[in-house]
Formats: sequence, structure tokens, C-alpha cells
Amino acid sequence: KISFNPAATGVKGYCGTVIYRNQWDRVQDAPNTSLLNVQANIPRQNFGVGLSFTNDAIGFQRNNTVVINGAYHLPTNIGTFSGGIGLGIVNVGFSPIWIPPQTDDDPILPDPISGTILDANVGLYFHGKDIPLYVGLSSTHVVPQEINAVNFNVARHYYVLAGYNINI
Repeated sequence: KISFNPAATGVKGYCGTVIYRNQWDRVQDAPNTSLLNVQANIPRQNFGVGLSFTNDAIGFQRNNTVVINGAYHLPTNIGTFSGGIGLGIVNVGFSPIWIPPQTDDDPILPDPISGTILDANVGLYFHGKDIPLYVGLSSTHVVPQEINAVNFNVARHYYVLAGYNINI
């Protein structure tokens, strides 16, 4: 949840998540995604801290994001309300490495290039106490920006999250 809603950081204690997805197995330059999230709750301060790292590789394009999250938790009789902010960087790069049929380099292909910008995410989150319901509202890339070095726009995204935990 902390990848797209910083307010969820540390609500349920300590947690780490690692995800790797390799699409189109054994296809050169196929899309793959890596994700690492770690988070902790600091109960005496009603605060959660976390780190999120993502890497998306699609063909010649690479998107890397590193975000540090902080969330303030407000415990109530019905559950925990929290608000959070994530600050980090987004790096987008293109590396057009082709294997041409001839042995000479193609002068038309551009050189590898990348650009980095600062990034911010915000969110609100509620996790019920007696009823294991959770609800969240968040936005990533709060200030849409263009990475001029690579002519790439990072657009704002909105997320609505709701769920119910069932103990099995």
C-alpha cells in the first residue's frame, strides 16, 4: 500500500515487501518490474516511516523511483486515521541498444540518456479497530513535471483504496 499511499506507512507495524515480475519470459527486453518496500511503526510518536523503491524496465526505457514516506497516525476508538507524505526522486532513462544486422554502428540511433526529478506523494488512510476495514485516498506525483533531458512527462495519479481483512 505504501507504494501509492504514504499514509498507510507503519499503520500495521513492521513490514517488508519484495516483488519481482518478469513478463514474456525469455523474450529480449521484455517488461519487468521490481519493487522493495520496508516500513516501521514508531508507536510512542504515533508515526510511521518507510522506504519504497521501484524499477520498471520496458524495452529501452527504465523508470526508477525511490521514495521516503512518513505518516502521522491518530488512534481513535473506532480505528486509526493517518495522513502521510512521500518525498523522493524519479529517474527515467532510455538506452537504445540495437543489434543491427550489419557490423557498422547506425548513426541515426541516439546515445543512452536519462533525467531525474524530485517527486512528492500525499495520502489519507483509515484502518478500523474492531472491524478490519481499511480505506485510503492518495495522489502520486503531486506536482506533474517534465524531465526535459529525455522529453518525458511524469503525470499525477489518483488512487482510491478500500478493503476488508478476513482472518482464515
